[in-house]
Amino acid sequence: AGCRRLRATPNAFDGAQSHARLEASEPAVFNQKLRQFSPVDDLTLEAWVRPTQIAEANQRARVLHYQPATGTKETPYLLGLKREELSTAIQLNGSTDVVRIANATHLNFAGVITLEAWVRPAREENLGNIIVHGNANGDQVYLRINNGRYEVGNQVNGVVSNVSVVMPAADRTGLTWVHLAGVYDGSHWQLYRNGIALGNQAAPVGAIQVSADWGLGAHPSIGTDRVRILNGAIAEARIWKRGRTQAEIAADLNREAVGNETDLVACWRFDDFNNRRATDHSRFAHHGTLVGNPQPTESPLPAYSVFAGVGEQLVQATEKIPAGNWNHLAMVFNQSYGVQLDGQATTFLDAGTAPTLDLNRDLTLEVAFKVNDLSQPRALLTKGKINTPEDPEQHVPYALFLNTSGRTVFAFEDVKGNKHLFMSEPIPNPTAFHTVTVTRKRQTITRPVRNNGGDQTGVDIVSWDAIQFFVDGQANTPGGQPFGVV
Repeated sequence: AGCRRLRATPNAFDGAQSHARLEASEPAVFNQKLRQFSPVDDLTLEAWVRPTQIAEANQRARVLHYQPATGTKETPYLLGLKREELSTAIQLNGSTDVVRIANATHLNFAGVITLEAWVRPAREENLGNIIVHGNANGDQVYLRINNGRYEVGNQVNGVVSNVSVVMPAADRTGLTWVHLAGVYDGSHWQLYRNGIALGNQAAPVGAIQVSADWGLGAHPSIGTDRVRILNGAIAEARIWKRGRTQAEIAADLNREAVGNETDLVACWRFDDFNNRRATDHSRFAHHGTLVGNPQPTESPLPAYSVFAGVGEQLVQATEKIPAGNWNHLAMVFNQSYGVQLDGQATTFLDAGTAPTLDLNRDLTLEVAFKVNDLSQPRALLTKGKINTPEDPEQHVPYALFLNTSGRTVFAFEDVKGNKHLFMSEPIPNPTAFHTVTVTRKRQTITRPVRNNGGDQTGVDIVSWDAIQFFVDGQANTPGGQPFGVV
C-alpha cells in the first residue's frame, strides 16, 4: 500500500543472498506493518528491473513477494522472473555457411573502429572469420581466429597489421561462448576477451575502405575464398564507428544493444531464419543474407519472462525479454467475488424472479466456478424447474450443471414444453477453477418456393436453435459443431 525508495540509486542484488525485506524491532510492530501490505480488493504491483541474469540452478527470481503471517487468512502475492533462453544466435557448418552483408556507405569507413561478437568455436577450431570486410587475397579488416589465435587488424596491399593472441584452452572445447572485441583507437589495435584486455599492437592504420562486402563466419565470396570458414556459432555481431573503451565493452557485452547507441553502425541478430535474414537492429537496418544452411541456436545472452500470482492464481507471460536493460513491469489484479456453498440442497443464491430472465430464444449462460468434488452433479445456474407440474405457465425453465463425468450439461424446456439436454466434452481437470459458457442462438434460412414454371409462389422458412459450449474461452462442443434444435 505504497512506494518505498530504498536508496538514491537503484539497489543491486547479487542473486544469492542480498535482498530487501520488512523489519521491525518487536513482533507486534512487525505484524502491524505486514498487514499494511495485505490486499483488500484490487492490487497493482509495479517495479523497474534490470536483471543481469537469473541463476541456472534457481530458474526463477522474485521481484516482490508478500507472504502473510502464519495463521491468517490474508492473501499472498508475488511478481517474479523466470530464466529463459534466446534463440538469436547462428550455427555455421565450417564449409558452406556464411552471412553476407552488402557493402554500404555507413559501413565503408577508415580510422577508428570496434568489431565485437559472441562466438562459440567448434572443438579444436583453428581457423574462422568472425567479422570480416573484404576478400582473402585483397584489402580487408577483420576479427578472426587464425591458426589457433584470436586476431583483429587489417591487410593493406598484402601487408598485415594486427594484434594476435593464442586462444585459451577453455575456448577450444566446442562448449564455450566467448565475447571478443577488437578495437582500433587511433594508434593501437586492441583485443578484449569477455571484457578483459588480451593484448595490443601499435599501428598507424586502422579500419580501411574496401570495395567488397562484409561477411560473418567467412569471407563474403565463400565460393572462391575457401579460407577461414568458421565452424561454430556467432551471436550479437556489432560494428561501431568508434574505438570503444574497455569499460564500455565490459558494461554492454551481456546485453542486447537497443540499436540507437551513439556510433553503433551495425548490430546483427539472427532472429529471422524464415526469411533467411540476419536482422540489423541498428538504426540503419542494413540486413544480411544467410548463405548455405545455417541453423538457429541458443544465444549466450541472458533473458527472462515475467510471472505473477495472487493467492492460488498464477499467470506466466510468454514473451522472452532480453536481460541487461531497464524495463518497467506491472501486474494488475482485479478482485472478483463469489459465494462459498456447502453442497446442500438448501444452500443456494436466489437471483429473484425478474421477467428479463424468461429467455426462450437467444441466450448466453456463463459461470465461473470451482467445485471440490464430483461425487454428485453440481448445479451452476438454474431458472425454474424442468418437467414439473408446479408451474404450468413457466414455459422457459433452463439449467446449467456439471455432471459426475466432468461434462457441462445444458437442459431446457422449449415453449411447447419439450425437454432438451445437451452435454459438452469432458472438461480437463474439472475440479480446478473454470469459466464455462453455453450459447443458444436462433438460426433462420429462407428459401423461395417455385412452381413447375419457375415462378415463386412463396417462401419456405426453416429455423432452429444452435447450441454451443465453451470452457475458459475455448470451444468445447462435441465434434466441434453446434447442436441443432428445430
